[in-house]
Amino acid sequence: MSTCIRTLQLFLLATTLASSVCEEINKATRAIELSKWLNEQEGYEFNSKQEIRPIESTIPSPNAGIFATHDIQEGEILARIPWNLIVGPVDGDRLRDAENEEFEEEGPSEASCSAFRNLYGEMQKGSSSMVSPYIDYLFATKATLPYSFSENGKHLLLDILTNSHDEDDVPLLEKLDPPFLLEATACDEEAITTEGHLAAELIVQFAFQSKMIPIYDLYTHRNGKWLNTETETVPGEYFKVKALRDISAGEQIHSSYNDCKECPNNLGHYSVPDIFRDHGFLEPYPQRWSIPGESAHIEYTRDDTGVIDEPNFVYDFETDLVVHDDGKWYWRFSEKNQLVFLDHDEEGEAIVMWDMSNDLVLDELKDSWPSYREELRRISRIRNIEWDKAPETYNITQEEWETIWAFHETYSNILESALDFIEDHSGLSTDHHGHYDDLTHEGDGITYNELDCPSSELIDFMDYDLYEEKSSNYQVMKWQTREEDDDMCLHLDDMLQICTSYRPHYHEYFVHFPAQYIEKVERVMFLGSGDAMLLHEILKYPDLKKVVGLELDQDITRTSFQYFQTQPHYDDPRVEWWYGDATKTLPLLTKEYWGSFDLVLVDLSETVVSLDVTGKHDILDVLENLLKPDGVLLENELYIDRFTSHFDHTIHIFYGSPKVCTQVLTLASNNVDFLHHPIKDHGIDSYLTKTPEEDDERFMYIHDYLKSYAPDDVCSATENEGVVQGRTAGVMEIVNFENIESFPGEDLEQSLISMMELNGFKPLSKPAASVQGHVFVVMEEGYLSVRCWEDKLYCAADINLWGAFSKRETVRELLRSALQSKTVSDYRVVVGGMYGSKTLEMDQKEIGVRFSQNQNCDARRGNMETEIDSETMRVLTQETARIMEGRTDLTAIVVCGFEDEEECEASKVLQSDDTNHFSKVWTIWACPELKTDEDEVEEEAMFACEKNIIAQHDESNSSAFDMLVFDETATYEMMQIFSSIFSDSHEHENFLHPNHILASSFDKSSKFKGRFVAERYRSIPDTIVSVSTIMIRGKGGDELGWMVAYAAEDYSFLKLSKLEERLQARLPGLDLEIQGIVGGEQHVQKDLAPQNMTFTKADYPTLPNEIQNQEQEPLGRQSVVQMQWSDKQASTEKVVEYLTATLKEMHYKPVRFETYEDVGEGCVVAASYAKGSAIMVFDGRQQLVLNLFSFSQSKKRANKFVKTLETLSDGKLKVALRDEQPRGVGRVVNFEKDIYSQVAEME
Repeated sequence: MSTCIRTLQLFLLATTLASSVCEEINKATRAIELSKWLNEQEGYEFNSKQEIRPIESTIPSPNAGIFATHDIQEGEILARIPWNLIVGPVDGDRLRDAENEEFEEEGPSEASCSAFRNLYGEMQKGSSSMVSPYIDYLFATKATLPYSFSENGKHLLLDILTNSHDEDDVPLLEKLDPPFLLEATACDEEAITTEGHLAAELIVQFAFQSKMIPIYDLYTHRNGKWLNTETETVPGEYFKVKALRDISAGEQIHSSYNDCKECPNNLGHYSVPDIFRDHGFLEPYPQRWSIPGESAHIEYTRDDTGVIDEPNFVYDFETDLVVHDDGKWYWRFSEKNQLVFLDHDEEGEAIVMWDMSNDLVLDELKDSWPSYREELRRISRIRNIEWDKAPETYNITQEEWETIWAFHETYSNILESALDFIEDHSGLSTDHHGHYDDLTHEGDGITYNELDCPSSELIDFMDYDLYEEKSSNYQVMKWQTREEDDDMCLHLDDMLQICTSYRPHYHEYFVHFPAQYIEKVERVMFLGSGDAMLLHEILKYPDLKKVVGLELDQDITRTSFQYFQTQPHYDDPRVEWWYGDATKTLPLLTKEYWGSFDLVLVDLSETVVSLDVTGKHDILDVLENLLKPDGVLLENELYIDRFTSHFDHTIHIFYGSPKVCTQVLTLASNNVDFLHHPIKDHGIDSYLTKTPEEDDERFMYIHDYLKSYAPDDVCSATENEGVVQGRTAGVMEIVNFENIESFPGEDLEQSLISMMELNGFKPLSKPAASVQGHVFVVMEEGYLSVRCWEDKLYCAADINLWGAFSKRETVRELLRSALQSKTVSDYRVVVGGMYGSKTLEMDQKEIGVRFSQNQNCDARRGNMETEIDSETMRVLTQETARIMEGRTDLTAIVVCGFEDEEECEASKVLQSDDTNHFSKVWTIWACPELKTDEDEVEEEAMFACEKNIIAQHDESNSSAFDMLVFDETATYEMMQIFSSIFSDSHEHENFLHPNHILASSFDKSSKFKGRFVAERYRSIPDTIVSVSTIMIRGKGGDELGWMVAYAAEDYSFLKLSKLEERLQARLPGLDLEIQGIVGGEQHVQKDLAPQNMTFTKADYPTLPNEIQNQEQEPLGRQSVVQMQWSDKQASTEKVVEYLTATLKEMHYKPVRFETYEDVGEGCVVAASYAKGSAIMVFDGRQQLVLNLFSFSQSKKRANKFVKTLETLSDGKLKVALRDEQPRGVGRVVNFEKDIYSQVAEME
């Protein structure tokens, strides 16, 4: 080994930059020498149409490469390196590695360790090594990798990579140290020696798949259209480099570190920072980036010239990698399966290219851009504020300095490009072309329901067994159970709904938390929760008169009775179930429902509540009109922004819940102010929810509070009664009359006809004898179907109305009275209606959404007598400081305007405050250099001001301050500067104590101050801040806002509520109120204590369920099938034809078959036969409803009937919705097969 090379080795072993005369030996020269030696080795081949040349570059990059001297055809061998010249793992290690996935996950791979030991062994041999010329080449051409930069150089690089100096906390990378270096240390004790460390470093920089391959590193990395090679490895024989495509003379020949068939381990997030870390150079375009804090993987490509259509691919949730249908690898964008591309134009500017054919892309971009801009501003601040001096100031070499800033520039470019694109295509202003924030309204961007959960229960079903999976006509139900504690869980379409283990966590809070604001809980409506668990809690209220449940799928209710042992209480006269699409159900409610409910509880997905009801209004828009003025609406998850436009008062509550960890509920009301309204103790027995005994307890779970005033357009709107629907709908009430004392005789149908006539209906049927106990009466307004079992003292009735809806309950009660039934069970199924109904005009007055204005449209207190003045500011400042009452040696910062222009009232107040006794008040005046006659202050002046403020603080050796107040004179530029200072977590910690208060006033001309506190300051990472907005109105309608940001361990809503009380007491001549508190505490850890996570079915009364289960006796199956008719020539004749043919095909001989057309535009066709009955209602357009009954409970028989009907219609009739229910006695809920399985389970 030459003296020159040995000299280089010694310098490298000391991990310093080589500075000897040997630096003059460049990589190209060394590569040519290596090539000459290789040409002498047996089995080595190097295509003569290529040569090694030096490369000049202004950025850190390889300084030598291989170029084509002649045209090369696709498939030509460029180089063949025999196996004996390759330093790497032995074959056995490589094979064991592929089979031993667990070992590879837990520690260094055998292949990596083998490669390391082999290279280290060859280094130890010196000149006697058969590959010593290759080892010499590696030493001579090795680059300085970032991990071996000087300490200050690494400090600067880490500043760019992360807002932390911790090498283990680098979002762009796993660590600053290359992973293989860490693996090598674990391979062998020798790895911790200097020489061993160098061996590992050489493998990091030069190895391909753990193999050191001579000459291959000269096929330098570049992707996109520049990539023109592929490799072929035959272990034990050779490694080949081949032309991937035709290569023109003069073209450089490139390989890839992360886009090749033989490098699958690098196909993940291996991108620009990884290449910079492992190889010491900046990847040329195209580039791939993984933006920190996001799952968006952005790739630069120069050869793509336009937007690429969304490809067809199968998405694997275990990886971010997808394959385009052109066979190339691409990356998904976030969690919505969108692909992201960037291009690079001829001028060198980065251009983002996304597939814009899907709106989800824009939605994701709109959600993501704040994090991109935050990162851009952070790294810009590093350049402008933190590292703005010459490199020698920081003891950083010029080479390191230039390398690091080249990386910084590349990183800035990618962020700017993405933001430019988002701005161009979304209509948003991302405000990213300057260092400083313009403080426009953007929201705080905080994920309010981010999980912070110690529970091992979190969405974990590894130890659960599948108990049953069944498909209803609406969704797939999956029931899972855990043997150790008998926990039972329900999933709908693979989404967790509820488990017995956290039943009280969800349903008690859902009902009892809003109920504490209601004086008497008399009327409640709930949507969703077909499992009847909400109903169980609602029925506890002693004053309850009616509870209405809207649920899509009655099969949920029936299987919950079976597995959760929850009762639907169909026999409770207070309980009213409606099954069907809520968008069809709500417009069918009569006027007595609207504005009558104390509680409306919404347990639906965001998708469902957004469904259209009236053509202009979705479900949430409509639900508010069901409430009394003093009522409360509750919705699961985050809806506070949506609700503030509908209600005067809104809150979020956060609490811990097993499986889901953090549960969020939104409560809204017009007359109930959740901050001040009294709490009512209803004496309800519950496991988790208790009536607050102390003032502070009532606010324990409230995370956010907003008070709003109705906008002018709402206040000027008139009440809109009755909405005409663009579709028809009807109601079929299913009623079971049991324990009948007056059993009907043969004249039942005549009695029904007479009864309906007396009550204003218009029957069309003529009396007829019953068929197997079945009679039906068809009317202009609907029909009645009654089937009786005399031996069971039971009648099953269907009341199907498409008109005269307001008389539905009257009909049921007339039947009950006539039959003298002691036990009545009923529920409703929403079905199709009838076009041309003769009662339409009357119905429009009785049913339909009733829009009413319940928001407070009265102006706030009239013109006040007191002006907002300096005394107002003095009181605001003093009383806000009192939040920290009890703490000693308080210190404060006050940011003011220009010293020579105006006084700083806040500073004077705190310095003379006898109540709070501040030991130090630092008054920061606006920097003189910010004063200008121009429209905008130069950024250089703001840079100087920011650095001066930081320097003053550092030089004073002050501890962190307890309070920061922005005086009303504080300038826009000073707010911008403090926004920049606090964006650095280290500076934020230096300036403010962890338990601190920040306060600022704002008015119409200085809303930027409010936005700084409410939005920017709240979003500072790792800072939990609650912000209260207090609005003050004075003489002449003048308004002032006062923002208080509160970060403290002793935080509570109560302290902010008391602040409002004190301010109102001291400023009686002003209209003053809290209009918002955002960002309260979360009690997830407390709520998930072990004693609160052990609930089972046995914790709820099961005996009533067991009794009902034993008593129920199904006597037949009823199927209510709603079908869509695609035949534009649909008619009564075809209905008759299809039903007749179906009965014949089923071998059902009708005893009674009747057709009625005088019901509107459609018809009713009814048939009774020995085995059951079929009644078909055609609405006159495209909907047909089949009411099918069979004495057999076989679903196969019902399916065959429906399938036959579809077939005979030539496929023009298709099932849209379908409900199945048993008819029988014993308050029947389940079919016979389910009763037996439940009995067996209990036994």
